[in-house]
Amino acid sequence: MKKHSLLFIEDGMGFGGAVVCISNILSVLNRDEFGLFVITTHKDVATREIFEKLRVSFKYVKYFHRPKIFSSLISKAACLGPAVKIPIILFVTLIDLVLNIPFMIKVVYYAHRTHADLVISNNLIDLTEIIAAKLSGKPFVVHLRCNQYASVLTKFFIKHVYVFIAISEYLRPPLKIQF
Repeated sequence: MKKHSLLFIEDGMGFGGAVVCISNILSVLNRDEFGLFVITTHKDVATREIFEKLRVSFKYVKYFHRPKIFSSLISKAACLGPAVKIPIILFVTLIDLVLNIPFMIKVVYYAHRTHADLVISNNLIDLTEIIAAKLSGKPFVVHLRCNQYASVLTKFFIKHVYVFIAISEYLRPPLKIQF
């Protein structure tokens, strides 16, 4: 039987629920059926110890997290009309994408290097994972833990995700997506 290769992307804001969530998933996957590789944006001891304990290959990749002021700007823009909201969202998204070009290149690189059959993101903070997965030509699954998409651009790119896995019924109405 062919072993399936899974590439997990964890790009949360710091050590916590996202790393623990991925570790729970990794701990129950059969190693005879799946090759596992994790890209993490955390260089802390706790993250490293968790993945080492699970005997999972992982790589730290630097990721630019947008400043809180930009997130606040997007939240405030959501209440404004399209003439103001869309340019603000486009501006912040463009900054995210440009600053994360090295991250996207590394995701594509590891997707090919690990012969990933599937790319799995544990968050949907911005578009970088979606674009990187699409550039790699691999199916892309998003494991949503909360309502993390705010941009009108993300709504467009959501159509390009292979499947969403929501861990809560709370997520279905705001996303307006069939799971």
